[in-house]
Amino acid sequence: PIPQQTQQQQQQQQSKATTFTYQHNVSVLFFLSPVLAILWFHPSAYPLQVFLFVVLALYGVDLANDRDLTVVGIWIAFCMVSATNAWTTFMEIITMEGNPQQSQPQHYYYVMMAVLQISVETLLFLCLACWSTLQLTWLHSDMPLFAHQMERLLHSVLPPTCATVLSHQLTTLVVQKNWGTDVATTFLPYLFCGLLTAGMLWIGSLPSSFQSSTSWSDTKKDNHHNNHNDNNHGSTTVEPTYIVSSSAARIHSMLLLLGPALMHVGAFSRRIMSSYASYDEWQDLMLIWSIPYLLHYMICMFHHTQKWTSPYQLTLLFPKAVSTGTSLRGAFVPICVSVCASLALQQRHLIPLCHFVSYHFNGHDLPSTTIVSIYLSIGTLFALFAVWINGRKSSTTHELLFGEYQEDVLQVAIGGAGAFFGRAMGMPWSLLPLPVLLTLGLTVWISTGMLRFLMIVLFTVHSAMTLLFSYRYGGIQYTIPTALLGYEVNLFRLGMAAVAASCMIGS
Repeated sequence: PIPQQTQQQQQQQQSKATTFTYQHNVSVLFFLSPVLAILWFHPSAYPLQVFLFVVLALYGVDLANDRDLTVVGIWIAFCMVSATNAWTTFMEIITMEGNPQQSQPQHYYYVMMAVLQISVETLLFLCLACWSTLQLTWLHSDMPLFAHQMERLLHSVLPPTCATVLSHQLTTLVVQKNWGTDVATTFLPYLFCGLLTAGMLWIGSLPSSFQSSTSWSDTKKDNHHNNHNDNNHGSTTVEPTYIVSSSAARIHSMLLLLGPALMHVGAFSRRIMSSYASYDEWQDLMLIWSIPYLLHYMICMFHHTQKWTSPYQLTLLFPKAVSTGTSLRGAFVPICVSVCASLALQQRHLIPLCHFVSYHFNGHDLPSTTIVSIYLSIGTLFALFAVWINGRKSSTTHELLFGEYQEDVLQVAIGGAGAFFGRAMGMPWSLLPLPVLLTLGLTVWISTGMLRFLMIVLFTVHSAMTLLFSYRYGGIQYTIPTALLGYEVNLFRLGMAAVAASCMIGS
């Protein structure tokens, strides 16, 4: 018979083992999806065939309940798939050597890019092997330290690797085929920046599944700097033990801040330094330097407001806020970067869009870029003011900031934003009630969800399109044959029917 004390110890060990389970499968699987894209769109079919073969082999080993062979088989499969992928990629480079039109520098460039591509794809296969190892539930109880290291390795390597592979695949297969190489090269750093930010939020900012164990004091030491200042301010919130270490978090931050800008500079260095360079090149450069900074600042603000917990804290670039709110020292640099980014975004993308819309109202009599920029800036200030005062209360009286006039001030701010945005789009002063009513109805409909306010939005859209077709296209005497036998419709009537149909579908 087993002694009672031994049975109690076994029950305690089993209860502890049941708590050590990996809990982040959904978010990790979403970022591991580029593995299938690599294998499916690979020029050779050998990597996909080897991958399917090893998956079936591992499934058979798992059915045999051989635990040690399953773990060894996962890492042997990782080596086989990585070696096959590297071999087929280099074979593509070798076949290109017979091209007489290819110069020697082009060959070296292709070899260097192939080595970089193989390295990144091997890291992604490594992440898949780590995730497969974490699916073995017995590993969490028998080898908890090894499982914890697998979890840390997976969440440290996956965000930058997935952002690199997925941004390259999307720009190559979608953007470059539809809009050309120049647009794809310009869009690639922004896509990489957005994907890396998403990975830092949903992969790197997760708490460890094994944080209840007391044997991993090194992880707590790595993340002690995150809550040290909060304890000094008297905060009682206990932050979780993050999966990624402080060094891995710094690497993610540096990749986010420097990676997109270095991509852009490397691709457009000759165009930027050329004597014929226009202001568009410098505005693109300003955008690609400022947007990653603002995204990283957004991650830090999520940490301060406790909506998202995050280990990504760079005190020198992003000073921590005090307990009562963001200090002026911490907000001065983000405000300056936001102003520069907004001006560059206006001149590079928003003003051409405003001129395109304004052409349909005013023809070739377009406003200057300075006037449009002023309208957009004032409208943005009104919108930011509306967001700031929404639900804002006094810190001393805990009452609404404007008392009983809070909703009136909020509506005036929203209407002012709509009016100035309408002026930037070229609408005359007599038509300004339409954008004002549109913004008011849209914000109230989003906040309340009532269909009556959606009908207001559809009514304003219908009125604007009616005026546009009346003034711009009403005098065009052009008929369009329809599918009905012997029936033709005027261009103006066809446009009005399309607008009415869109409003009916929306309602």
